[in-house]
Order: sequence, then C-alpha cells, then structure tokens
Amino acid sequence: MPTIQLQSKEKILLELKPSPKVKKLWALKYAVPSLFVAVYLGMFTTMFTSFFTVFYSMEKMFSSLSQTSTTTVSNPPTLSPFFPLISNFLLFFLIYFGSVWFIISRRYKNEHYWITNKRIVIRRGLLGYKIVSVPYNKISDIIVSHSFIERLFGLSSVHIQTLAGQFSRSPWGAEISLVGLENADEVAKLITQFVGNK
Repeated sequence: MPTIQLQSKEKILLELKPSPKVKKLWALKYAVPSLFVAVYLGMFTTMFTSFFTVFYSMEKMFSSLSQTSTTTVSNPPTLSPFFPLISNFLLFFLIYFGSVWFIISRRYKNEHYWITNKRIVIRRGLLGYKIVSVPYNKISDIIVSHSFIERLFGLSSVHIQTLAGQFSRSPWGAEISLVGLENADEVAKLITQFVGNK
C-alpha cells in the first residue's frame, strides 16, 4: 500500500482505494466511445494497406484464367485475397483492447485516497503518479454523484470543489474526485464534518 507524508499532528482517518469494479466502468465509459474513432482509423489504414495486396491477388487470378493451356497444372491452394484485410482487423483489435486494458490497470493500481484530520489526499497516474491534497479550509462544496453508469456497477463518486475555483475537466467542476467508491455517501458525510469544523 502506498503511503503519504503526514503533517504535524495529522492522522489518517480513512484510507480508500476504488472498487475493482471501477475498471469495468472505465472500460465502458472511455474505451467503448473511443473504439468508434479507433475502428474508423483502423478501417482506413487497413483498407489502404490491404488494397495493393488484394489488387495484386485478383490481377494474378484473372491473368491465370485468361491463359489457355492444354496441360493441366495443379496450383497449390492460395489464401483468400481478403486474408490481409481480416488479419489486419484482428491484429488491430488485439492491440487496441490490450493497450486499453493496460492503461486501465495502471490507472487502477495508482489510484488511492486518504482522508486525514487536516486534508484530503489523492494519488493518481498511469506510468508515474502525482499526489494532490486539499485542506478542509479550502473546500467550498462536496458533490456525491450516482450517475447511471456508476449505478450499473454499484458505485458512486465524491467530487470536491475548492474556493480557488481552478479550471477542471470534471463535469462537476471539481478539483479532485474520489471515484469508484461503494460508500460515497459515508465518505462525503465524514468530509462534511471536518469542513464544518474549519
């Protein structure tokens, strides 16, 4: 388990990691929509690279049909001219889903949350990681989300907004988010107690 450096008189009250079910949620939420773009690009590149092979195979087939010969020569069986197209698609899907699963697994491994008596700390990243903390006296709002996709997997999230109002890519405008929790309401209640005391 990763650890954090505590400040003076700071105690860890709750240490959290997202539920393993969050990997399926991330796959559904991010990998499936990007698959449409990837398939489009994959079709374009596969058709481009396969065009010359298919054209060459068909030209060879038609030229052998147009030749007249009295002797019968048995030709060894050849692969379908569409074999490169099919094999490129299979290779593309293997590489795509393999890389998506690698990214999701790395993100899950690095995702970790701590709630202390002074602040909320999150650790997040893919190949490396970053640690971000928000002290309770900077928190302006706490949002608990139970979106449709999260509810499919029995999960929810806690989003923390700060007084600084920094730019965020989160749909909730949150600076930090604790995602993939099975007990988000209890976590939000704990955080609210400390925000109210500051």
